[in-house]
Amino acid sequence: MRLVCLADVHGNTLALAKAGGIARETKADAILICGDIVPHTIYNDFISLLKDTSLHGKCPIILTPGNHDGWTVKKRFQIHCVSDAENQIEYWKMEKTRYDIVCLLESAYVLNGVKIWGSPYTSRYLDWHWQRDVKDMKFDIPKNTDVLITHEPPFGYGDFTLDGRIGSEALTQAVKDTPNLKLHVFGHNHNDAGWTGRINDTVLANVSCHDENMCFFPRGISVFEF
Repeated sequence: MRLVCLADVHGNTLALAKAGGIARETKADAILICGDIVPHTIYNDFISLLKDTSLHGKCPIILTPGNHDGWTVKKRFQIHCVSDAENQIEYWKMEKTRYDIVCLLESAYVLNGVKIWGSPYTSRYLDWHWQRDVKDMKFDIPKNTDVLITHEPPFGYGDFTLDGRIGSEALTQAVKDTPNLKLHVFGHNHNDAGWTGRINDTVLANVSCHDENMCFFPRGISVFEF
């Protein structure tokens, strides 16, 4: 399985083009986007570019929103539910695309036998979107999850800022409690863009493609294989 991963696109068309080009060159199985996809106001037109990105990359796109993504999922994606108790599959799928473009909202998508779970929620900046209070944060990740995409980083991993760490302790514990997890990619914290590390056998990566000054950081777009 080869995955091209990025986060914090913030409406940068170059970031999408770069990700699509890398996917095409590496013959990736999918592009994963970990939230903060659109600019503040131009929602619909930018989301439509995901179709072009998947065509260019010749692969599906699997995403979860972030705290800047105020677009309405129901307007852009058609609900597609599969009743599968073992895999717990439920995802939103964009209509009329050659390759699947799916949005995960604490739900799963299975690609070539690999189970990908996505959650958009963050526990800070409660005046934004997809927010929960710290005391209400929980991540019910299925035990058979292989790849995890979240917008928020886990506490202590890729979440360092000059004002302190901003990750979720609940997410760190959830990753530790998911025994077969191979990869966890996330964004939200631009300060640690490009950071990689591990929790036990799980590879973790902050795949933000903008730095703390909102400058494009192409090295944040990462390729992982397992």
